[in-house]
Amino acid sequence: MKIPESQTATTTHLMLWLIHRLAQEFQEHALLKGGMQLAMLSSHRETNDLDYTFVPFKSKKEVVAKIDQILSELAGAIITKSFHSTSGRYEIIFNKTNLQLEFNVSQDTPSTTVSTKLLAEKLGELPQVIRAMSYDVALSHKIAAWNERRLIRDLYDIYYWYRIVGIKPNRKVLTDRLTKFNSRLPRLRRIKSMTLEVLIKNLETELSAIKEKDYYEQLSQLFEKKDLEGTFSLFKSTLRELIVHLAKTLQN
Repeated sequence: MKIPESQTATTTHLMLWLIHRLAQEFQEHALLKGGMQLAMLSSHRETNDLDYTFVPFKSKKEVVAKIDQILSELAGAIITKSFHSTSGRYEIIFNKTNLQLEFNVSQDTPSTTVSTKLLAEKLGELPQVIRAMSYDVALSHKIAAWNERRLIRDLYDIYYWYRIVGIKPNRKVLTDRLTKFNSRLPRLRRIKSMTLEVLIKNLETELSAIKEKDYYEQLSQLFEKKDLEGTFSLFKSTLRELIVHLAKTLQN
């Protein structure tokens, strides 16, 4: 796939190019996750974030040089880097397009394959088969991420994984992630670890409090109206089913 022309590139075009380049350079070591992974599985939620886990690495420093090299191919792009204790972020502005590449590293994360066909077809490009985080692991991390951020868009992704893709969370991954609880919300900052039982209670409480108006208002900018309209009831019933499933795992 050619480097996007800065004057005509769309965010989608830029994202596809970067997904393909990361796959070419890192091969099976770059695992796509997050909203764009769901987009490869027909989710219509818009995103300008690319989320990756690179494996098997101990430090972010082991992958930064190669990412820098890839992004240097975008002549004229404005690129800002920032790093946190567990993750790194690139903010990329390329003419009138912008996206974020966020990543972490892991020594062992299960993965699977996924095709970029759905995205490539929109742009008249050839697809590639790339590596992505295993679906049950991705769902588990998404549940844990919601628990730390409490965003409706995270709950929508959980709904999509569980109902549309038909995936159940990996209990071990979820419980391990809960032991490393890290929230920026003032009311949750002091919490450093959480049990699955408490997570279930949190999910029950938050789900009961979500009003239909809030659901549509918070998601309306991420969807075309036709893709979101009429989904609220199924969204809530699906998450209640997930709560029942998680509660049953406590008995095993």
